[in-house]
Amino acid sequence: MLIGRSGGWLGMAVLVAGLAAGEASADAKEHLSGHGGLAQPLQRVIRVERARGPVFVMVPVAYVFGLVDSPKGSYCSPSIRAVNSSNAPIEELVFGIDFKTKGGQEAGSAIVRFDNIKIGRQDTQYFYQLSVSSCHGLEGQVSVVRCTYTSGEECVEDVRVVEHGTIPLRPKSP
Repeated sequence: MLIGRSGGWLGMAVLVAGLAAGEASADAKEHLSGHGGLAQPLQRVIRVERARGPVFVMVPVAYVFGLVDSPKGSYCSPSIRAVNSSNAPIEELVFGIDFKTKGGQEAGSAIVRFDNIKIGRQDTQYFYQLSVSSCHGLEGQVSVVRCTYTSGEECVEDVRVVEHGTIPLRPKSP
């Protein structure tokens, strides 16, 4: 008799727990899918914008290659670095750099593409040859062509150029 009563109470408890879990699941589905059962991104549902951080672009170091006595002479070769300090992985970052001497003489230009930069990571690309024999007195103007997080969101506004380093960079004026 005691076993029958305890089994009944246990059965009743399982039934009540099952009903509560089913109700909570249906409630969550309605909140996440909205009206009509269509899926929505969680951020739209909770109406909170995700905080993002900067994506830095810089030229931390540049090398001079070639021999002074060589008929082709020497040339400056900058290392172009992108650092993802945001809280989302970057799918693609494309930008152009126009290099000039402080006197305004053209020194070369580059279009640079980085992809799959994880959170807190950096990537470096090497530009082969500028048309000047020294890396001193150069500056670069950067224009961002495209920046996309892996979520599909744009990150063009998050790109910051670093005005310090071997070759200081500045954003290109519109």
